[in-house]
Amino acid sequence: MLPLCFTQSKKFSELIYEGENHEFLGNTPSLGKRINLFLLKIDIYICETEPKLEPCKGLRIVSWHVPKDKDVFEKIKMPGWFGPLGKYVNIAKPIPYIDAREMEYYKKWTQKKRQRRSLWIKKIENNELSITTCDLPTYVKHYLESSLPQNVKTFNELQLNKLYKIYRSDMHLYLINDKANIKTIAGMCILYDYELDQLIYHSCFLDKEYKILGVGMLDTCINLAKKNGLRFVNLVAMNSRGNVSKSWKGFTAFKLEFNPIIIYFRQSYFKITFNK
Repeated sequence: MLPLCFTQSKKFSELIYEGENHEFLGNTPSLGKRINLFLLKIDIYICETEPKLEPCKGLRIVSWHVPKDKDVFEKIKMPGWFGPLGKYVNIAKPIPYIDAREMEYYKKWTQKKRQRRSLWIKKIENNELSITTCDLPTYVKHYLESSLPQNVKTFNELQLNKLYKIYRSDMHLYLINDKANIKTIAGMCILYDYELDQLIYHSCFLDKEYKILGVGMLDTCINLAKKNGLRFVNLVAMNSRGNVSKSWKGFTAFKLEFNPIIIYFRQSYFKITFNK
C-alpha cells in the first residue's frame, strides 16, 4: 500500500477545505469529502481502491483520483466510471515521502548529503549546535525574520496559526542555534499525524551560510518519526508546475536528492448520479 495523501487525514483536511460548505465521507484510508452547492453535490476521493459511495439525493458528480508510484498514464477502465482522465489535478500534486522504518535510509543519499549528515551529527554531539523547542509566537517571529520570499512567509504564517488550532500537541516547533555565535540559524515546523502514520515536514527556514542545515533538519525529522512510531516522513506536495518562486523550485529539487518515494496522481475517474 502506498503512503496516504493529505486528504486522507481529517485533521489536515480541516485546513485545506476551511470555509467551504463541505462534509467528510467514509473513513481513512478511503476518506472523501462532499462539497454542497445549490443544486449539485461534488464528492471527491483520493485513494488506491475504488471508494464505497455514500447515499446521496439529487444530482451528484463523483471524482476519484488514484495515487500511483510512477508518473504514467494507463488507460485502465473501471466499470461504472468515466475516464481515466490523463491530467494532473490541483488537489493532488506529486508528493515525496521517506520511509523512516529503513534502518540505513541515508545510504540512498548522494555522497555530499551523507557527508553533510555526518558533519551535522558531529556538530550536535560536540555541542556546537543545539536543537530546542519553542512556542508558536517565538517560531513565527524567527520565521518572519528569515530570508524567505515575503509571499511564502505571509502564506505560511496564516497556515501555522490555523494548523496550531487543529493539531495542538501534535504540532512541534524547533529552533537550531549556533552556540558559538549565540544566534538562531534555522527552524522547522513538523506535525505528527497518526491517522496517516506520518510525520509531516510542514515548513522550515534556515541561514544559507550553514549548508548542513537542510540535511540535518531532514535527518532529525526521520529520527523523530522513528522515535514516535510513525512510518513515513511526508516532505509536502511538490509544486512542480506553474509560476512558483525560485526558492520553492530549489526546495523541490533539494527533496529529490534524498531518493524519496514519490506518489503521483494521473488516474482520474468520475461518475454522475441522480436519485430522487
